Amino acid sequence: MKITIIAIGKSKRDAVAELCAEYEKRLSWPVKILESDSKGANKPNIKEIEAEQIAAQIPKGAMIVALDERGKNPTSKEFAESIKSWQNAGQSHLCFIIGGADGLDIGILKRADYKLAFGAMTWPHRLVKVMLLEQIYRAKTILDGHPYHRD
Repeated sequence: MKITIIAIGKSKRDAVAELCAEYEKRLSWPVKILESDSKGANKPNIKEIEAEQIAAQIPKGAMIVALDERGKNPTSKEFAESIKSWQNAGQSHLCFIIGGADGLDIGILKRADYKLAFGAMTWPHRLVKVMLLEQIYRAKTILDGHPYHRD
């Protein structure tokens, strides 16, 4: 399974970046993180601008998973089972999309095959990237029968 994460906002060299790097290193699935700067953040059409940047980076043939507060809020085991079912259906590439401060444009949300939420709360996109990488790692350990995840 190949994983691509497209995120609006550039990472800084800090503790959040170190956590991302740690989970990337732990994963046996290849992970590619593509970041776009949200230039002109005060423009009224910022979500459209960000959508163009995102759309240009979506790998052909990848299943699109958009992170959206109105998406499904699975348990870690349910998320792992979703990944397993996508793999069993022949999917070999997942593309996760993290929007900017204003969320994702409706065009990107319509393109998404699955919408994923990390609860009803709003999270900073930099933390969402760490949370996503950790949940992907957790899903992999669940599927492999590794004791990392505990009920």
